Amino acid sequence: YSFVWMVFLSAIIAAGGLLGDSPAIVVGSMVIAPMVGPVLTAGVGAITGDGRMLIDSIYYQVAGLFVAIVGATAFSFLLKLVGFV
Repeated sequence: YSFVWMVFLSAIIAAGGLLGDSPAIVVGSMVIAPMVGPVLTAGVGAITGDGRMLIDSIYYQVAGLFVAIVGATAFSFLLKLVGFV
């Protein structure tokens, strides 16, 4: 679950950087995004024929994408609600 939380926090930071017009914060959020692990695991699973590894990796990537979209959207609405943007 730490992977999902890291993706969530990265998306929140990126959304804040975009809304605050700060490219440095957006780039910084890319540094903490842990997406490279599941992507590399998918490659290894596909090459070695380990179907379970491949399926788990794809699941983590889809779950991370879903959590990032929902988290960033909710954070953006929260910032709009409190008057930050």
